Amino acid sequence: MTEIAQPAVNYPDVLHMPPRDALQLGIEGHSQEANQTRLAIAERIVDQANKTSDRAYESAHWMNEPDVPEPRIARALVAHDGDMAEAVRDPRVVEGVRDQLGYRPQWEDVYDYEDDMIPSGQHLFNQLEVDDHALGEVRTAINELRADVGVEPIDEQHLLAAAGVEPRSSLEVAEARAVSHEEGAAAERQNIVTADPTIARRRGDAPSF
Repeated sequence: MTEIAQPAVNYPDVLHMPPRDALQLGIEGHSQEANQTRLAIAERIVDQANKTSDRAYESAHWMNEPDVPEPRIARALVAHDGDMAEAVRDPRVVEGVRDQLGYRPQWEDVYDYEDDMIPSGQHLFNQLEVDDHALGEVRTAINELRADVGVEPIDEQHLLAAAGVEPRSSLEVAEARAVSHEEGAAAERQNIVTADPTIARRRGDAPSF
C-alpha cells in the first residue's frame, strides 16, 4: 500500500475552508489509501476540536456557555471512514456547509416591545427558515459536493430536515420574518425551530440522504 503524505490541516483551518476543501482535506481520490489518509486527518481535527471545547468549558463562567464551532464535515468523514461519497450523504455535511457559508444558527436577543432597553430572553435564530435565497445557496453548494463524488442531488425535503427547518405554511414564514420587529416577540419566537440535531447524534444515528 502506498502511503499518502498528510497535509497540515488542523481544526482552525477547516472552519474557514470552502466546503469542497473541507470535504477533501487536501486528499483527492477515492482509493482505500486516500480514504484512510483523509480519515486520519479528520480524526486529528475532531480530536483538536474536542480538546478546544473541553478547555473552553473548563475556563467558562458558569452563566456563559462557550460557543465552540463544530467541525461537522470532519465529523461526518470520521463516521464514514474518510469516504467522501458516503460522508456527503450525512446530514452533518449539510450543517457543515451551512456553517461554512455563514448561515450558522445564532443566538439573538428577544424584546417584548420595540422600545425595550433590556431583552426578555434569547432564541436560536435559524436563517434558513426565513431566507429562501440562503437555503438555495446551501442546496447549490451541497449538490456541487455531491456531483463531485458521484452522488445524486439532495431533494428539498431532506435538505430541510438536515438543516433543521420544519415544513411551514407561508403565513408562519411571514410571521417568523416579522416577529423580531413586532410586539409579543418573545411568545411568537416559541414557534421557531431551535434544536440542533447534531448535538446528541452518535455514529450510526444519522440517516443517509
